[in-house]
Amino acid sequence: MKPLLSTVQNAIEHWVINTLLNTLRDNADELENFLKDLAVHGCASGAVSELIYTEDCVDFYTRFEADIWEIVTDYIESVEISLGEFMNILHIDDPSSLKVNLAWFSVEHSAYRLLNACETEG
Repeated sequence: MKPLLSTVQNAIEHWVINTLLNTLRDNADELENFLKDLAVHGCASGAVSELIYTEDCVDFYTRFEADIWEIVTDYIESVEISLGEFMNILHIDDPSSLKVNLAWFSVEHSAYRLLNACETEG
């Protein structure tokens, strides 16, 4: 676990690890598998109970807005797409769906990055 914690780059990644550890409780050895599931199946699967309801996702977005936009900016620069193209991929319909989808994206992307860092160090 120590190598994974040393790879945390932002508040969302810290939140992801803490939330997943709280979810797994006595089964912390399953963290890597949970990260894989989250990275592959996403938050829409209900894997992260703290981000199932719209209100919870909006609260998460509000709490981590600056970190979310930093993740989005880094992502769109790395894959060389415009912000508009990124928003089209997310199928944004209204302000609530924007916040929900960005909250989910930031958590899923963080899980993916943490998983890759874990595999690189392991």
